[in-house]
Amino acid sequence: MTPISTMKAFTGYFYDCYQNIFEKTPIDFWGYLYFDFKGRYLQLNSEELIISDILSKELFIEQNLCKKNYQNDILYVCNVDSDDVIASGIKKCLLDRNFIFFVDIIRQNANRVEMITFGSSHNVISTNNFVFNNLDYLNIISEDLSKKAHRLHSKDNFLILPKECIIQINERLSSSHNNKQESLKDLILKSSHEKMAEIIKDNVLDYNQLPFSFLAAPKLTHREKELIYLFFYDFNIKRIASIFDVSKRTVERQFKSIKKKLNCEETSQIIPTLIRNDFELRKIITK
Repeated sequence: MTPISTMKAFTGYFYDCYQNIFEKTPIDFWGYLYFDFKGRYLQLNSEELIISDILSKELFIEQNLCKKNYQNDILYVCNVDSDDVIASGIKKCLLDRNFIFFVDIIRQNANRVEMITFGSSHNVISTNNFVFNNLDYLNIISEDLSKKAHRLHSKDNFLILPKECIIQINERLSSSHNNKQESLKDLILKSSHEKMAEIIKDNVLDYNQLPFSFLAAPKLTHREKELIYLFFYDFNIKRIASIFDVSKRTVERQFKSIKKKLNCEETSQIIPTLIRNDFELRKIITK
């Protein structure tokens, strides 16, 4: 199979992966886009007409060069009809099929761009509210979606972009890397607002970086959430005890409490349980 045939062939599979999650929500389609400095390109979409249009009309060239893609770890929210940033061919492709809203979760570095898209034909305001009220879950789904797409990352499945396109991609990747905007956290830490800087200083744990939330585990204490955060980032019990200036036995008791609250037999089951519970809660919310 050619790369284009492969991308089209996975439309049904991609749709079936998440259809039961999104069937009672404003989200109508979901997509995956990857391209890198070598010109390797892969795109998947749950909507057959969209992926067919993009591939047959080679809309992926202007799509990949769109300036919104060259920003690291951002959320790009788009009201398609009034947006002047997205590629014109992509805009027409979406509007011709009455898709009027989408959100991109973009992950970019100096070597590649990876993007997850959730699109809708429903009212822009209500869909926008749905996205922001359920952002934790969309992030979890995007991580899972990305992992599935990574299985297709191979020489046979990548389409190689035209040389001129590769040159422009590298220019944009280099420029975005050199001109990376400072985060609000960094700006506050550098400011004279000492009290605000203290609130967000580096030893405060950023739970938004986790691939799950604690919404489905309300019984966990603040300290237990801190332990789980450190455990996720491979801190062992001895190191965790040192950080909180407590004994290893105290940390072991706290993990025992966590396992009891999450109904886990082993510590290794904590993270998978939290992720699974997030998905279950997500299904309940959308009923």
